[in-house]
Amino acid sequence: MFSIKILFAPKSAKKFDTITFQDFKKWLYTQSPNNGDVVTYENCSSTQKMISIVHFVGLHNIISGATLYENGDIITSDTKLPLDKHRSSTNEETQLIHQALSSKGLEWSYEYSKPVEKYTPVSGSYVRVTFSDGSVGAGVFGWRDGDDAIMMCIKKGDEPIQYGFGINIGNIHQVVFKTLDAIEKKTLLAQLNDAGKDWNPHVRRIEELNLRVKKGRPYYCINDRMYVVKVHESLSTLDNRRYANGNYFKTKEDGMEALSRAIHAIKKFHARPNPDSTGGSIV
Repeated sequence: MFSIKILFAPKSAKKFDTITFQDFKKWLYTQSPNNGDVVTYENCSSTQKMISIVHFVGLHNIISGATLYENGDIITSDTKLPLDKHRSSTNEETQLIHQALSSKGLEWSYEYSKPVEKYTPVSGSYVRVTFSDGSVGAGVFGWRDGDDAIMMCIKKGDEPIQYGFGINIGNIHQVVFKTLDAIEKKTLLAQLNDAGKDWNPHVRRIEELNLRVKKGRPYYCINDRMYVVKVHESLSTLDNRRYANGNYFKTKEDGMEALSRAIHAIKKFHARPNPDSTGGSIV
């Protein structure tokens, strides 16, 4: 039918499974899940319900590479499951098993069809993000806040690029991170530049495109008297320190806005409850 010759079983194999043409034909025409698909078994064991990720489909069984039981236990070794009595898992069930893997520091590798150690980026990493709904984005990872993943910028599909100091993209256990390749990284930075912004990897911040001026050109900073003043770039240690700390503005208006926000943050800081305080506070 297919004009295919199949050579199987390595020399080290001591026991061979035999298969008739009728068995092969039945297997061939039986609808079954693919590697990496998530299936659910109802009332198939003492735990009543199992959610499994398919490792491969054999002649008599489905071999699961990860199985989540109703009581919350997850098994990440190969498990034999029936060829029937299963259904396609819902989105919620699919999220549950991937989240369970993530909570153990694992993720499902579609390349190897098995659980592997989960890649968790460090701050400033250029990453591709796959969301639980299958959508994909690219951006710069910020940090982890509890179970939330925080990005410095993120570009999804045809949506405008988002940037800021902390974009919450949801539960870190429900997304998969991969490192961007050189072309993807270049594309991301170009899209950020098109929005008038740039990523500064040295101080790990989003900033105005071409923020630092050339030597001899003026810029503005906040001095120790809390005034916005004009100075000239000399590439000195002081200039470098101002730029690294973000006390560096192209216009006086930008400096005044930053100063106003800094004063507000300082007032909020001083109004915080004391460490030994038993009284309440209003945020």
